[in-house]
Amino acid sequence: MKSLLSILILILSCYSFAQSSREIIVSVDVSSQILPANAQDWTVYIYAAKPDSRLPLAALKTTFAKLPIDVVLKQSMFLLPNHTLNDANELVVSVTVSKDSDPHKHSAQDLIGQSAVLKFEQTDKLVTRVTVDRLDIRN
Repeated sequence: MKSLLSILILILSCYSFAQSSREIIVSVDVSSQILPANAQDWTVYIYAAKPDSRLPLAALKTTFAKLPIDVVLKQSMFLLPNHTLNDANELVVSVTVSKDSDPHKHSAQDLIGQSAVLKFEQTDKLVTRVTVDRLDIRN
């Protein structure tokens, strides 16, 4: 029984070691040229998604008052268990600033910044900087 338990522990530890723990270190700031005067209580969403998608693979919510900020988007920060950082070799980090606390509501005053396309090629750890620098104009 003891040897069976030891084998099971070994198998589980190998499985967890093999699982990717992808993460992205993101530095976020806001351009002073578009800085809203009344934005201290606005909501900030920081998320990683596949290029040309807004479906988050990892996401974090904070407030405008905390900017500039450095955050880590981790594999475990998924919204849907079948859409995670492991599902994309290329992604873009987006930062949206919104008057509304509901990420599905959009106003003409919402702001956005995006990273260049990032690639998980030879590492599971990426670093990027995102400046919120324009209005979030959606089609």
